[in-house]
Formats: sequence, C-alpha cells, structure tokens
Amino acid sequence: MRAFRFLIFLLITSFLIYGLNNSFSMSGSPVPALGPLLNPFGGFWNNAEGKSTGMPSSLSLPGMTDKAEVIFDDRLVPHIFAENDMDAAYVQGYITAKYRLWQMEFTTYAAAGRLSEILGDRPIGNTTTVDYDKQQRRLGMVYAAENTIEGWKKNTSGFKLLEKYTEGVNTYINSLSPSEYPLEYKLMGYAPEEWKPIKTALLVKSMAMRLAGRENDIETTNAFDAFTKETFDFLYPDWNPNQSPVIPKGTKWDFEPVPLKKDTAKQTSIGSIPHQAQPKPNLHLGSNNWAVHGSRTATGKPILCNDPHLMLNLPSVWFELQISTPEYNAYGVSLPGMPNIIIGFNEYIAWGQTNTDWDIMDWYRMDWTDNSKTKYILDENVKSVEPRVEEIKIKGGKIVYDTVKYTFWGPVVHESDEHPKKDLALRWVAHDEPNSNELLVFKQLNKAKNYEDFSNALKDYECPAQNYVFASKDGDIAINVQGKFPLKRPGQGKMVEDGSRSFNNWQGFIPQAHNPRIKNPERGFVSSANQHSTDPSYPYYYIGGSGFEDHRSRYINKRLSEMGDKITSRQLMELQTDNGVIAAMDLVPEFLKYLKRDNLTDAERFYLNKILEWDFHFDAGSIAGTVFDEWNSEFYKGVLDEVYKKGANQSFLYPETWRLTDILKSNPLHWIFDNRSTNELETAEIIINRSFRAACKTLEERKTSEGEASLEWDKVKGSDIQHMARIPALGVFDLEIGGHHWAPNAMTALAGPSWRMVVELGNEVKAYGVYPGGQSGNPGSYYYKDFIESWRVGEYYPLLFLKRDNREDERVMQKVSFKK
Repeated sequence: MRAFRFLIFLLITSFLIYGLNNSFSMSGSPVPALGPLLNPFGGFWNNAEGKSTGMPSSLSLPGMTDKAEVIFDDRLVPHIFAENDMDAAYVQGYITAKYRLWQMEFTTYAAAGRLSEILGDRPIGNTTTVDYDKQQRRLGMVYAAENTIEGWKKNTSGFKLLEKYTEGVNTYINSLSPSEYPLEYKLMGYAPEEWKPIKTALLVKSMAMRLAGRENDIETTNAFDAFTKETFDFLYPDWNPNQSPVIPKGTKWDFEPVPLKKDTAKQTSIGSIPHQAQPKPNLHLGSNNWAVHGSRTATGKPILCNDPHLMLNLPSVWFELQISTPEYNAYGVSLPGMPNIIIGFNEYIAWGQTNTDWDIMDWYRMDWTDNSKTKYILDENVKSVEPRVEEIKIKGGKIVYDTVKYTFWGPVVHESDEHPKKDLALRWVAHDEPNSNELLVFKQLNKAKNYEDFSNALKDYECPAQNYVFASKDGDIAINVQGKFPLKRPGQGKMVEDGSRSFNNWQGFIPQAHNPRIKNPERGFVSSANQHSTDPSYPYYYIGGSGFEDHRSRYINKRLSEMGDKITSRQLMELQTDNGVIAAMDLVPEFLKYLKRDNLTDAERFYLNKILEWDFHFDAGSIAGTVFDEWNSEFYKGVLDEVYKKGANQSFLYPETWRLTDILKSNPLHWIFDNRSTNELETAEIIINRSFRAACKTLEERKTSEGEASLEWDKVKGSDIQHMARIPALGVFDLEIGGHHWAPNAMTALAGPSWRMVVELGNEVKAYGVYPGGQSGNPGSYYYKDFIESWRVGEYYPLLFLKRDNREDERVMQKVSFKK
C-alpha cells in the first residue's frame, strides 16, 4: 500500500513539474509554462511598474562617444539631448528597446515568417502559424529585407547610424537578466535575440506589405472573364468623376512624360484564375493629412494635421519622442525598431504622411516547360528557377521545409499541381534593392528648414509610397506624392499578366521629378486621404492597389473649403474626430425618394424615423448609423445579386459603392437593377424598398436584452485595441467610440487613427497629439494604455517641445544622464 501511495505521489509530482515547466495549448490559445511565470524572483511579478521611468539617474554605457541627457516628461515621453547624431541614434535605440523590445522583435518575427518558432503550430485568424509563415516566405519578405540591406550598406554614413541604433538596442538587451525580460517573453517561453540591421529592414518591409501590399489582379482577372468587355468597363472604371484628388483638378504638368513602347503583339486572354487571392492587409488602413495656409488661419501661420489610420494594437504602433543635437531639434513619433522621427515637426517645418495606395505589386502567370517546374519560358527561351529552401522551425523541435522558386519576375507565390498553367509569380517594388540614400531620408526630414530641404530629403524615399504633407514657419504649405512608381502601359497590371513575355514587365519607373506635387494652391489648403493622386490629365497610368478612397477625401475637402479664413487648431481637431460620412449624404436622399411609406410596420417606421432625423454622422450612440449601414449593405447585395453568383467560389472583384450610387442617381431604371433570372422587371425603387424591409428584419433579430440600445453604432461596429499576440487579458475591448471607414474619424472594428497630430507653425511652435495606447510596452506599467481614454473622447495633449538651451518645465518627471 505504501509503495502504491508513493507511486501516485510520484506521478502527481511529475505531472506538476511537467505542467509548470512546459507550455501547452487550451482552446487554440497558448498557455505559458506556469513555473517560470509564477516564479516570485523572476516571474511576471517583476514586470509590475508604477508611475516612474524605471530608469536610474545616470548610466555609463560603452557605446557613448560623448555625454547625453534624456528628459522624461509626465507622459513618459523621452526628450533626447545628444551632442552628435551617433549618440542620438545610440540613445534612441537603447530607450526604445527599454520600453518596446518585445514589440520590435515580434514584428520582425511576423515579417520573416517565424511565428511558429515562438507560438508553435496553432490557429491564428483564418489560418495557422505554419501556413502564415509559409506565406511570408513565399512572398519573399526576407529576400526583400536582404536586398534592402545591400542597398543601405552602399551609403556608409546612413548605415553607420543604423549600426549605432542597433548597438543601443543590444546594449539594453545585454543588460537584462531573464527576470527582467518583458512579460510576453515569459508568457511565451523564449528570450530576445541580438538585434541586427536586417531586423530593421524587416520592420520596413512589414510596413511596406501593410501599406503597399494590396492589389486586385486575380479578382479583376476573374471579373473580366465573367463579363463582356463593355460591361466590365462600365462596372469597373478607373476614375471616379466625383473624386476630389490630392492634386486639385485642372493642375497643369510642367514636364514632358517619358514615352512608352507600344505592344504590337496580339494579346490572348489569361482566362480565370483558380487560386484564392492572397490575404490582403486591412482594407481600411489609410490616413488623413492636410495643411492650411496662413491666409486662412486665425494666427496667420500654417497649421498642419496628420492622423495615420492603421491596425490598433497594444503595444501601440508609435513611440513618441524628441531628438535634439546641435544640428536640429525635432519632435514626433518613431516606429519602434527604426531610428529617427517618422512623423513630426521641428522649429521650422512640420510633415506628415498618408498612403498613396498606388498599385506597385503585379502578378505574372508562369509558363513551365514541364511539371517539374524547374524551368520556364521567357521570350521563347528556357530559363531556370533559383530555388530557395525555406526552413520553418516550429516550437517543440519540428521543422517544415518549403522550396520557393525565384524567377525573372520574383518568387512564385501561388503554385498548384492541379492548375500548373495558372501558377503566379510576384513582381513587387519592395523586393528591389532601394536607393542607397533611403536610410537618411528621415534624418534629413528631421533637419529640414524649408520646402527645398523637405523636397530634397524626399527624393530618396521609395516604398511604401506616401503623400507627404508639409508646412513651414516661412508660410509655405505643400504636398508631394512620393515613391518609386512603375512605368506602365494603360491597363497594365490591372489583371494577371502573361509571364512568358518580358515586354509585360514595367518599362522602368516614373522619374522622381514627375511625381505629382503642389505648393501653395489657390484654395489655401492641401490634403490627402488615400484618394486618387491626380485627375486623368496626369500623363502616366496608375491604379489603386485596392481602389482609391472615394468618400473621406471629399468630406474633408468640403469641410476645409467651408471653414472660412480664421481657422483654428481646435476646428481642425474637430475635423480629425468628425464622424460625418458624405456617402450617406449622397445615398439617403435617393433611398428616401423611392421608399414607399404606406403599410410600414411599427418597427419599420421606427427605423425610418431614425433616418429622417439623422445628421449623417456615425456617432457612438447613433442608431440611424446602424440602420443606414444595414440598409446600404442590403441594397448593394440586392443590386449585385447576379454578380455575386458569377463570383461565387472564386476571388472576384465587385463594383465600388460610388459606381452604384452614380448609376442610381442617373438612371434608376438601368439594367443593373434587374435580376434577369426572374420574370419581374426590377428597378432601383423595388430594390430600395426590398432592402429596407430586409434591413429592418435583420435589425429586429439583432436586438438583445438591451433593446434598442443594442443597436447603437458603437455596439454594432465594435472597436477593440488588441494585444499584438492576441492575448485577451492584455487588450482593451468594446470601446464606446463612433467613426466609420468613410468618415475622417476612420474607426472600424480593429483599425483607426493611430496618431493624431496638429501643429501650429510660427515663431513658437505649438503642437498637440495623442495616440491609442501608452509609451510603455509593459502591460504591468501605468504607461501601457494611459492615453486611450483621452484619444477615445477626442482630447489632445499639448506636446512638450523643449528647447536645447532651456530644458526646464513643470511637466519634467526625471532627467537621466548618459555618458561613456
């Protein structure tokens, strides 16, 4: 009996030892090894922090060449005062790693296709970690980063700055004991690696994929195959005539365009593509920016505003800081893992960014010589692929191998034994070796004093292409559409191209001097919100990667035009947080024109009254916003019912909302409204009434025990700020916030304004900003998410822009000296 009890005790003890020292999965979510996590000396207890910097008053570090001082304000924003650029980069690397190390590294793991190493083989979203890693490898993300490093190395001074930043990161990493690792390392059971320049390159490529990794080639090819050319051209025009482009309509171009070679060969149809299009970055990632000329502001000086819209995560996308050397004094936000300030201002200028959304990613159908797929045809010659064996390590020891075939075009991403004649290779600007001066772009922006400096800095910026807005204390405002843009024939790259002809390659790139830009326009403001860059008079062909934004930009330009000539920063803050939607202003009058109001049920009359009382704003508590969203969705599906049938079970492009709105306004009896599979001749009026009833039925079914309150827009939309690793306890959920992806306040379920900034230029710069998170990446810190409530309600913090010769302020929390 004693031996039996001993055996039972031994089994229980063994189970506890194993459970405490090994991680496992529960319902698809990782459960950490509890022993190390609960260790009172090195577990998560060590990550609890109060309202302090967690920094000593003085640090002696081996990488310093001179002294530096870092002043932390009451929001944990570091103000770095260094004596030279090298020390500034080193200290920035050290400080960023101190507060955002896990975030920096996790981003690069995801970019490189290494999530399985730290998470194991588990579901993430609609895929698994292993399949996600395979996709990243096939997209050539590491290949792109390697090419980027080769380009960066050719500029010695730029690369030395990156190496100094890297050295600062590693100095911090090497100072840590396992008990001091950020919480997520303990939860997932791994340790930080040495930071290397290629990790910064991976971070840049991750942002390129997020912002320049959208295209509709497969979807458009299948739509073209499903319709006659006449119908296709009618449903899918390249230009929206109602568009308010970045460069105002009618702008004259002061250059002679590069002539393109014409294709004389007979084109053959590619036919439909069976592959599912690769997962796209969130469709609603975009941004707003504008600058108002001093002739229209209350101060008589320009005001610049920017609010990039990205996925909202914790830790936050951005890290706020000030960098000052004897050469410049700049403030703004950085990307953790990358030196310099990315969006911000200095004593002379301010700048900001939005995504251009130009299509710089094209697909080419491979023509294999045989089923081994080791050789392919190009211009009637046989070419060999360059195989790259990818080793995907999985936590626990297993390894999965995948061979990616590199071709003249790039990596073969879509590959199938069932459809070998439809395998597709990827041509993407982000794969190319970049301009050697790219690393210095933001350093030069940080130092710029006028429009000439600003434009000269941007000449070397390539990818992801951005609309750079500018304002200066001298009084100038401008916007430059900047990037490396392919030279394409009209229509080229809209659909999958024949990869057996090198003529289908891009014919070089648009000269940088021909990129669209404008300075001090007559209307007194410049702006962008991911819309078309130009009107059709621009002599080069381009399309949007996912279709250009059609509504937000029109609303913003309308509001800026109406504001008069005494515009204040407060008015522009209100515009950044405005929930108005011009698409609703367009559609609701048309819907009401045709809606029959007799014989409505009580519920239908209730919802109609909400629409009749609505101001077209998607505010948090708006029920009308919910009604319109559902009604518009039902109308869209009702109009395109036959198109949906054609697109079933394949990747397929559907017409944009603006196109249907235009048809509705111009011809409510158009054939597009008729379902030809029925005997009834359907019109817009019939579909509007049918869709209203369907929407009301859905809304009634959606009600919960809260009744009508459950239909308020913020509850239906849902807005969460998730932890990057999707650890529920470390995120913030069910935010009571309005907004819509068509509104300036472009809040959706998981994406929205990631940094709101308003800068008044003048003799003394006044700036305001806020982002949804906090400076610290540590969930145990007071500063992890302390900005969220101010951001949610539309409040801004006055930004503490310290002068080099006067560093005192009541908001200063601590000073830390850095020395050799």
